[in-house]
Amino acid sequence: MKTVKILLIASAVLLLTFGSCTNKKVVEGTTRGQIDSVSYAMGLNLGLSLKHSNMEVIDIGVAMAAVQDVLDGKELRFDGRESEGIIRSFMANRREFMAKKNLEEGQKFLAENRKNADVIELSSGLQYKIITQGSGIKPNAEDTVKVNYRGTLIDGSEFDASDDPVTFPLTGVIVGWTEGLQELNVGTKAMLYIPAELAYGERGTSMIAPNAVLVFEVELLEVKQTQPTTEK
Repeated sequence: MKTVKILLIASAVLLLTFGSCTNKKVVEGTTRGQIDSVSYAMGLNLGLSLKHSNMEVIDIGVAMAAVQDVLDGKELRFDGRESEGIIRSFMANRREFMAKKNLEEGQKFLAENRKNADVIELSSGLQYKIITQGSGIKPNAEDTVKVNYRGTLIDGSEFDASDDPVTFPLTGVIVGWTEGLQELNVGTKAMLYIPAELAYGERGTSMIAPNAVLVFEVELLEVKQTQPTTEK
C-alpha cells in the first residue's frame, strides 16, 4: 500500500530530524534556524499525510515516545515489518469506516440539497445550481473548456482551487465534471454537487476520502469545440 510506505518514510525522516533537534550541538554545515525550519516542515508534511489518510486519530505523544525509544537505542515494541502490518491493518479499517460514514452523510446532504428550488438534479444524481447565467455556447463531452473553480467537501473544507484559469478536455476529468459542464453556457458561474459515484467513489484519492460528495464552484470561461455544433 503506497500510503503506508509514504507514512513510514515520512516518519523515518522525522526521526532523523527530531534527533537533530534534540542535540545541543548543531550539525556541521547547518544552523539552528535551518534545523528548526526543516524540522517543522517535516512535521507539517507528516501531519498532512496523517490527516489526508484519515490517520489524524493517532496519539502524537505515544508516537514521539517511540521516536525517543529509537534514538535512545531502547528495546522496541515492534520491528519494521510488524509496524507496517499494524499501520496497514488500521488504515484498512479506518478507510472502511470512513467510506460508510461518508456515504451516509453524502446521501443525506444531497437529499436535503435537492429540496432547494434553485437546485437542478439530473437523472445521474448530479445536482447543480446557477449563480450567474451566461449566454455563450454549451460544451459537448468531446470539447475542451477553460474554467475557474474551487472544490470543497460538504463540510466546506477546500481541497483544490484554480489560482488562474485552467484548460482541460472534458474527457479527462471525473464524470460529474463532464456531465455538469455540458449544462452550462460560456459565461455561467454555477455550483456542482457531485455524488461520490460520479467523482472518486470508494477509492478516493490522497486528498479526498472514500465516498465523498464533492462541491465545486465553477465559472465556464471558454469552450474550444472539437466539432462546431448547433447551440443547445
